[in-house]
Amino acid sequence: RVLVAPKSHDEMRTRLMMYAEEMLSCHVEDPETTRLVQRAMVMDADISHDIFEKTFVQMFQTLVAFMTNAQGSGLIRA
Repeated sequence: RVLVAPKSHDEMRTRLMMYAEEMLSCHVEDPETTRLVQRAMVMDADISHDIFEKTFVQMFQTLVAFMTNAQGSGLIRA
């Protein structure tokens, strides 16, 4: 929700900081969930693949789209 297309360098920087802070706060505020997901991934549980695809992969794809848009707008180099 915070990684919408930026219109300036300052907005891009602010949105990236908000994204990073939100990601870190999720891990700090709910460490049990983070540990459960990590444990499931290490054990290669079927549910971990589903969780990984629906959360981490989508977050990464959103970040990539944000950066690609910033490149296309000339806010950052390729």
